[in-house]
Amino acid sequence: MTDKPNDIDHLVFVVHGIGQKRDTQKIIRNTALFRDCVDWCRKEYFSSTAHRVEFFPVEWRSSLKLDGDIVDAITPYSVLSIRHLLNSSAMDILYYTSPLYGGEVRAGLQRELNRLYCKFINRHPDWKGKVSVLAHSLGCVIVYDIVTGWMGPDTRPPSPTTQEIAADGLQFTIENMFCLGSPLSVFLALRTRTPSNRVDVMPPGLCRRFYNIFHWSDPVAYRMEPLLVRGYRKIDPVRILPYGGVDGQQIEAPPVTLGNGESPMPTSDNDERETESPTETPNRSVERGWSFWGLVRAGWNTREVDTTDVNPIGPDEELEQRLDYVLRAGGMGRNYLYTVRAHTAYWNNYDVAYFVLTRLFPNLET
Repeated sequence: MTDKPNDIDHLVFVVHGIGQKRDTQKIIRNTALFRDCVDWCRKEYFSSTAHRVEFFPVEWRSSLKLDGDIVDAITPYSVLSIRHLLNSSAMDILYYTSPLYGGEVRAGLQRELNRLYCKFINRHPDWKGKVSVLAHSLGCVIVYDIVTGWMGPDTRPPSPTTQEIAADGLQFTIENMFCLGSPLSVFLALRTRTPSNRVDVMPPGLCRRFYNIFHWSDPVAYRMEPLLVRGYRKIDPVRILPYGGVDGQQIEAPPVTLGNGESPMPTSDNDERETESPTETPNRSVERGWSFWGLVRAGWNTREVDTTDVNPIGPDEELEQRLDYVLRAGGMGRNYLYTVRAHTAYWNNYDVAYFVLTRLFPNLET
């Protein structure tokens, strides 16, 4: 955070999802990887621009005590490696949905977001730039709940510190909220049978723009638009074009490695250039493979949706802004290994990096 304030137009806080207890440095590496992808796109396609964005990793999991070591104590010794993996990753979902610990998780993330923002502002008191959030997986749900003030059925009296943090809210306004591989719509669907109106789900104060970005093969990601207007289940998400802005365009290959110790996925989205148009993209509930959240609510992904209706929504139902954005399939849908890895494949995806960059600075494409 030593840059001159005039050098940075936009701050983006990068919020992780589950699994950071096992590797607290992972979000730092992923943020560096995504930052390098964005920098490459900026230098390759917008070398003359003076705009600059800085990405700050937000590691909120390691500071939380939650149940102490109770879960570890009750874990049998059989298949320890798998059990430890589940305890350090999937358990975060149970913690957050728990009436005992959900508030503590929200307070922990909110505290860390405000700490990083205040640290930057204290060093640059005259800075007047914008702030956005790039969240992954469960992190999308927690950020949403912090901004909207959702408390949940907490059965444990909150501590004075937790109450004070919740009342203070975030110290900044979110310009854009980018959700990567987000299960947010499932959480919202399970909290209320039918939203009374769109404002209940997407309040104006949440952010200026909301982007739900996902890969067809991601088993954790779900759409937002059909939650607001059911007719959107028959309308495909907006297809994110290949980086560079033109579908099918021949472009220079990006660097294979970025010096962060992690290799890109083989057969990644950036290695295959498809030419199917957005209107030809099928609603692929079958190709997406198994769904983790299908275990929570069975049957959501068992039927193909009929897309033959010409006008599935009325003029008064049309959303003012599209919310769902899908990446090119890239041939990953029928391979279960790639299906699982698709949930973490956003960090080194140049299509995502280019999309985020041009949404942070819309004038780049004008």
